[in-house]
Amino acid sequence: MFLRVSLSECLRLVSYQRNGEFKQYRMDKQERGLFYEPLLPKLKERIERNLAGAIEFSEIVDKGTKAWIKGFNTVLTSGRTHFPGPKPSVDLVVTSPPYGDSGTTVAYAQFSWLSNVWLGLDNRTSSALDSDMMGGRKTPVEPLELYKMLECSPMKEAFEQIVAQDEGRAAEVMQFYYDYYISMKNVASEIKQGGHVCYVVGNRIVKGVQLPTDAFTTWAFEQCGFTHVVTYIRDIPNKRMPSKNSPSNITGKTAPTMTGEFLVVCKK
Repeated sequence: MFLRVSLSECLRLVSYQRNGEFKQYRMDKQERGLFYEPLLPKLKERIERNLAGAIEFSEIVDKGTKAWIKGFNTVLTSGRTHFPGPKPSVDLVVTSPPYGDSGTTVAYAQFSWLSNVWLGLDNRTSSALDSDMMGGRKTPVEPLELYKMLECSPMKEAFEQIVAQDEGRAAEVMQFYYDYYISMKNVASEIKQGGHVCYVVGNRIVKGVQLPTDAFTTWAFEQCGFTHVVTYIRDIPNKRMPSKNSPSNITGKTAPTMTGEFLVVCKK
């Protein structure tokens, strides 16, 4: 697995994947004939870098630390059966949820498709993966939960602006944020008193409206008994999307995309 992680990063660099794209687009035919990037030097460099990082981490971490990987969907369950004891037992959650639904945002499924296929991890099409991700399929919406969400003033205001332009697009946006809200509630239920959550989020732009995911994240955890500690702002590393796109699909009409991430820290 260690070698696969290093190889996964290199696959995108040596393939015909167009640089600067967050979707799966190949270079033009004329460009492919001139393109060649040797794999081995890049692979060697990343193996050495990752190995150095692993060694440094192993020297710092407590030798008694144990790790398990448990797979479950936080939109559907809190994962209680995976944790010890009948009470909340998690000290810290550090995660970076999707910026939005995969089909219309950063195309997470398309981004991961190349590595999935080459490494034999998942042979499903990117569109099939899209539907399994947060906000990717229509799940039953509990009216009271939806009503509760709209108590978050910044989100309610942004949502109303999108509804005024495109009700269908607004429905897609709210499906994602509904799933995200339920996920945060499930995560919050497993954090013990004094525990922390650190969410790395992006405020995507839909129909020219910036969605306040950082404020919504803070608000959601506050509803679950958390206190907002701090929000840090940083540039997006390895940014794999254009600085501008055309959300209206009108030629020449562009809008800026996300350029920063928000690290939201809350304490229970």
